[in-house]
Order: sequence, then structure tokens, then C-alpha cells
Amino acid sequence: MKVIDKVKGFPWKYLRSLGIYKPVYDHNGHESVWGWDYLTVVCSRIINEQFGFRRDDLETLTTKIKRRYGNLPRYLFGHLPEDGQYELNGWQEYIVETLERCIKVSWVAFGVMSLVYFMSSIMMNHERRRIQRGFSIVSMLILCDLGALYYLRQTPWGQDIISHRAFESPYVIEDDLLGSHDELTTLPNVKDVLIPTRLDSPFLAGMNIIFNHQIGNSLLNNLVSFYGQFNASVLMEKVIVESIRMDIEKSGSRFLLQNDRGDWETVSDKDSILIIRKALCQEKNDILKLMIQQIRFGKSDAKYGRFRTSVMSRKHALDYLESIENSIYNMTDLPKSEPKPKVSAFKSSYLHPSMEDMRGKTSQTTTTWENRPKYTSHLQLGDRVEAFFEGDGWFKGDLVGVYRNKYAVLFDDGDYQEGLINTYVRPFLPYQVGERVLTSDGEMGIIACIEAIGHVEVHFNDDDSFGIYHLDEIRRLE
Repeated sequence: MKVIDKVKGFPWKYLRSLGIYKPVYDHNGHESVWGWDYLTVVCSRIINEQFGFRRDDLETLTTKIKRRYGNLPRYLFGHLPEDGQYELNGWQEYIVETLERCIKVSWVAFGVMSLVYFMSSIMMNHERRRIQRGFSIVSMLILCDLGALYYLRQTPWGQDIISHRAFESPYVIEDDLLGSHDELTTLPNVKDVLIPTRLDSPFLAGMNIIFNHQIGNSLLNNLVSFYGQFNASVLMEKVIVESIRMDIEKSGSRFLLQNDRGDWETVSDKDSILIIRKALCQEKNDILKLMIQQIRFGKSDAKYGRFRTSVMSRKHALDYLESIENSIYNMTDLPKSEPKPKVSAFKSSYLHPSMEDMRGKTSQTTTTWENRPKYTSHLQLGDRVEAFFEGDGWFKGDLVGVYRNKYAVLFDDGDYQEGLINTYVRPFLPYQVGERVLTSDGEMGIIACIEAIGHVEVHFNDDDSFGIYHLDEIRRLE
């Protein structure tokens, strides 16, 4: 606020104070950042359906308008979208319709006023010069409006809107889901270790570490922090990494990686060991941790930043940052004929042994529904379980009673069943790709994809058809 009068005068400083116009100016060699403008904040809240811009809020607004205004002012506002339309873009449809009506009324009003002025001038026998002067004034106003519009179009803000670059969704959006998913996606639970790829940006501040509050991530961080304080030998470091992996697996946790679509993929044992080893390396060197964090910021900006649609960002920048990260970890295997390079300050023996040495195996398969580990944790009150009804199949519910070797389950549909034996109750495991399920329509199929928002793509057995269901609309067959 010290330089507000020096940066710009009337009316920009008042618009900036009201939050309407907040550009970035260079003042005395320093950028003056004024924050987000009101329009951008409102659009962001509408897109994310935040408080004040939800379905109920839109209904309340339209009801107040009907009660307060007459027929003509009421016409300037849009109508409440239908239920089907609102699921996609309710507030957007309402605002677009309102703007279109205001523009239409403005053109009609301008035409009527021009016609009235022209007719009144003729009827009152005014001189032609006065008529020309009136039209000249109107033309000057129109030219000023067009000039202002042209100026706005040339600003970075206007160019971003025209090019659909800054205000479009930064994530991959695919309308046709059929055949577009090859990953083993699943829906995470509180025990899983989540490896995000989207919340890496300096301006997000605490959002960068929000997943550390996840139970699985917290467990991994505690184990890495505990073992990272020891200066162990190469052999002991193998044991440490394997011990951490086994502790996480015994707790019922999985390693899940977020893909570009925002869905969560299951990580193989081979990749999970690499994640643990890198975490241990960062724990032993704060400079390395800071450098890797900056590389993540660069990757996130290349994928979702301002120039995300360019080939330089989507391809070359990502490859270059990946090569820098690998060189920092010193993961590249050099030919045996070349002399062994000196170990850098960031090098840790956690990255010396090969993957096969760490696992004691010559190959490693990816975790699938058939070979994934079955959690054998003891059932306790409040656990999420599945119970079997003879002739009907398995249904989800909560364990509300434990009586020696029998259990009581409250199902999601409200039914209650007690006296269930051990073989009829099991812990609920998150759905994964490849499972055979029964949909709410009575169709049997195989899960082809699980999205992070809870939608499941099911391919049916009889033909190539498929359907999109919510997780609550499917259940296991076996």
C-alpha cells in the first residue's frame, strides 16, 4: 500500500482496492503483487463448488430474485438449470445465460433509443446537423468501448482467456473412458501410503505436505526418520529397507501413485522399495531433500503450469528434470570397463544395491487382484467388513458386535445381521482392477478402471459393452 499512488492513478488504484482489477506491476525493479481479483476468486469457487456457490445457494439466489424484482428486471437473470445440466455446470450455465440476456437487452435498448432519437429529430424538424452530431456522439462512445475491449484483449489476462491457457483445467480430461485405462487403479483408504503428483507448487504452501497426515504416510515417515539416524553398512541397509517394507505391508498399507488423471495406481514391490530407498537418502541429507523438492516443483509446473500445452513443457522439460533427479541420486549404472566415479556428497549406500539384490529374487511381478497380499488383521469393533449371504453374495458393512467366534454386522443398506461365523465375515479390501463384480443392474463384469472420485468402469462379460458405476453400486462375487 506504500506505493499504490505511485504505481497507478485514478481509477486503477480504486479498482485495485476493491479487488476488481489486480495486475502485477514492476515498481522500482520489484514486482508489486496485489493478489487475486474478485472475478478470479469467484470463478475458482464456482468450479470447486465451494461454500456460497453450491446447488442450494443457487436455488436460494433464484428464489430471492423472483420475490424481489418485477417481470422486466427478472428477465435479466438466468433460470435455474435442470438437474441433469446442473450435475455438470450449474452455476456456469446460470451465469452464461444471465450475461447473454443482459447483452441482448442492452442491444435492444440501444436500438430503441437510437430509433426514438432519430424519429423525434425528424418530427421536431431539427436541423440535419443536430442529427449528425447525435450520431457522432454515439459513434464515439461505441469506438471508445471497442478500444477498451481491444485493450483488454491484448493484456496477458485477456490473452489467457482467449487462448484457453490459464483458466482451463490443468488436468487430463477424457470423455471416452473405454479402452483408455491400462493402469491398476484403485481407491485409497486411510492406511495406504499415497505418493501424489499434483500438489507440488511453492504457492500451495502447506498443501505440499497434506498427505503426510495420512496414516500410511505418517507410518512411512516415522520409520524412515527412525532408521535414517543410523550409519549402517550396505548389508544392514538392505535389512532396513526390507524391514520398513514389511512393516508397512503388515499394517495393511499399500503404496499408491497418483497418475496424470488424478487416479491412484497400485505400485509394485519393486517400485515401492525404490520409494523407500529414496526417502532414506533424503532423510540423511537436508540439501538433497531441498533439491528434490525443487525438482518436484519444476515437474508440476511443466505438467500443470502456464505453458503446460507446449512441447517444451510436456516433453523436454520433464525429461530434463528427470535426468537431473537421476543424476542427483546417482542411479545410472555405468559400464564395468569405465572407472568407478567418486561418490558425491549426496550419494548414499541405500542406492548402491540393485533391485534384485534387495528382494533376493531375479524378477518381480506387478501386484494384481490375483496375487495381491491378503490382510489377515484381527477383526475389531468398527472395522469395515464384508459379510456373505447365502444365495446373494458379499455385502459391505460395519462390524458392530464380536461374540467369541461370531459377529454382528450393520450393512450399508440398513440391514442388521448377527450370529455370523468366521467364514462368513472378512475384512473389506479396496476394489482393484481385474475383480469380478455384480452391478446394481444385475450385470456381471470385470473392473477395468477405478477413478479417484469413486467411479468404476465395468466391462461386461457377454460383449464389449461397459458401464460407469459408483463404488456403492457394485459388490464382489467371490
